[in-house]
Amino acid sequence: MLICNDCGWSGEPGELVSKTDDLNDRDFSYCPYCGGNDFDEEDEDGKESNRILESFAVMPDSKHRASIKVVRRLLITGPHFLNGKMWDVKSKSLGAGIYELSLKEAK
Repeated sequence: MLICNDCGWSGEPGELVSKTDDLNDRDFSYCPYCGGNDFDEEDEDGKESNRILESFAVMPDSKHRASIKVVRRLLITGPHFLNGKMWDVKSKSLGAGIYELSLKEAK
């Protein structure tokens, strides 16, 4: 799975728009939504943040531990819509780059 760094679109490489540069005769792939061409592959941190959000959707009072990279991803993309309500992810440092995560209903 690819993630566009310009607009946040995510999809498979086959969904990209391909264009050929006539001057250099090279193919370029572009985002189908914003036309950007800066992509990253979804990494383990992205999978971990999705797993935590799915777990929070089932049990909003649960707590999870995560690394700073996962916490940043969750905080930047929040608040999150789970079970018909908006939720903010709250983090508490446990030391050594590990955080305890919980949910608080957004106002």
